[in-house]
Amino acid sequence: MSNLSAISIFRLSIALLGSTAINLFAGETWGQTIRDRKDNTISREFQEYSPKTKKIQSVPSPSVESLDREKISTEEVRFEIANSEIIDSEGLANENNQDREHLDLLISSLLESLETSENNRDNSLDELSNEGNSLDELSVNRNFVVEKNQKNDAISDNKKEQESIYSPEINFTVPEEESILPSLEEVSFEAADLIVQEESEADIPNTENEIEVEQEVLGGDLNIPFTSDFGLGVFIGEPTALQGQVRAKPVLRGTRTSANLPATAYFRQKFGTTNNLLLILGGDLWVFEPKSFGVDLSYFYDKETSRVSFNIANIQTEYPAFNGGDREVNLPNGDKPIFDSLGVGVEYLQAFSPQWSVAFGVNYHKVSIRDDLFSSSLEPVDELGNRLTVSDRGQDDLFTLNISALYNNVDDSQFPTRGTRIRLGLDQAIPVGDAQIGFNRLSANLTQFIPVDLFGFTEGARTLVVNLQGGTILGQVPPYEGFTLGGGGSIRGYDVGDIGTGRSFILATAEYRFPVTSIQLLNEPLDLVGSIFVDYGSVLGTGDNILGQPGEVRQKPGDGFGYGIGLLTKTSIGLFRFELSFSDNGDSAIYFNIGERF
Repeated sequence: MSNLSAISIFRLSIALLGSTAINLFAGETWGQTIRDRKDNTISREFQEYSPKTKKIQSVPSPSVESLDREKISTEEVRFEIANSEIIDSEGLANENNQDREHLDLLISSLLESLETSENNRDNSLDELSNEGNSLDELSVNRNFVVEKNQKNDAISDNKKEQESIYSPEINFTVPEEESILPSLEEVSFEAADLIVQEESEADIPNTENEIEVEQEVLGGDLNIPFTSDFGLGVFIGEPTALQGQVRAKPVLRGTRTSANLPATAYFRQKFGTTNNLLLILGGDLWVFEPKSFGVDLSYFYDKETSRVSFNIANIQTEYPAFNGGDREVNLPNGDKPIFDSLGVGVEYLQAFSPQWSVAFGVNYHKVSIRDDLFSSSLEPVDELGNRLTVSDRGQDDLFTLNISALYNNVDDSQFPTRGTRIRLGLDQAIPVGDAQIGFNRLSANLTQFIPVDLFGFTEGARTLVVNLQGGTILGQVPPYEGFTLGGGGSIRGYDVGDIGTGRSFILATAEYRFPVTSIQLLNEPLDLVGSIFVDYGSVLGTGDNILGQPGEVRQKPGDGFGYGIGLLTKTSIGLFRFELSFSDNGDSAIYFNIGERF
């Protein structure tokens, strides 16, 4: 082997040792420096270390300069591999190992070719030239990994341009890992905020017991929405301390109005998320002889657990206290008395817990008796001369302070099968105007839903419902403010108001509900529930202690007993009840009602 070959081998050995050392040390420290710098451009670092090189086309002789070029190319490839691992350490680790193995095979082939005789020098140089092309292609492949989708363009550019493959700048930004620490803008340096506090169970919100006034106030017995702000049905629920046709009292629901075919429509206008304007129209659709009409315009302002509301309401109806009985008593002109109330009120409702809510109200109404709906005539007495109003002119000023409370701990507010429901009422009339009406009314309504497995025809809940109601009035009692019994809301088997009107009353009901069958109606599954019930109520002999004695002059019994059977079904728009009942005096009645009776 000639001196030139020995020198070449010696220089190549030095190049290999140097590149190995650089790969070990510079590949970690220099590469880390590149990643920590803000301007992460590989080309700038390589421009400082190595000159630009041309692609090797041929090697005319094994000169020292040619071997130096090969040394530089080999070192540049090793630098590129080391820094490529930093660019994408996870995605390119396996590919870098393959490149190192390829480079080792390439160098071994080079050493074997140099150890051959000088006679094979041209062949060795040709192999070296070919290997130089391979080195260029390897570098291009490394740039392809960094500059995605540019492999073909990079190879073409290296064949045409006289610039090194390291010359084009390859800018990249090391992705920042998501930090678990807050930014400086989010860090508080207040001493109190730096104290670590453990979260207790009391601090964790309990969504199951979240108080929602909306569910307690809105909903009612029936709701058929056509849009989100317009529909049919009873829209205002309970408790409520305001006066209105569709506003339920704590006791004796459905005994203050008369209608052959009652209907209600509501219109609502929202102002933001806390303000609502609600208009309710109610009346009798029996066009031949309508018995009632009502309008209730309300404004609601909602808070998280409370509500403030105002309303203007008008009620006109044939009042049950002045109808029915064995003796018919009308107005002096022969018409039936029409109860007319027009007034305003303000209410504050507070939900103290998911079960307890209380409404406080102040109401002022002008109450009169007229001879027809929308009539202007005032009728202070009936045809027998009995008082219908306290005032001699047929119109009373009624100013009251009202409290209505509801405890609702049932499993289903629309159709309960277990739990307790309690309603309490307190009304204080303040003497104003000519009539100077003053009284205090107390009322209570307790219902217990008890699961009892007596009998049933299919799978489903079996429930015994026990209801007790009572009330009394202290002070002066106008005839339209007494407790009136009879009808589907009190004692079934009687018409509305047929038992009597008094200063005090009691009412007891026991009803057993059992599953009957399931049907499909208009693609809606319906569970039919049967019922067997018994009702008893009495005005406790107080019918003659009320102004005008409306029950006594119409010869109403004052107490009564009713029983019967029924069929109930819960639908998407409300609870429907069909009931066939009989009274202790031999009468019978069929009721079609909407909503829970208790």
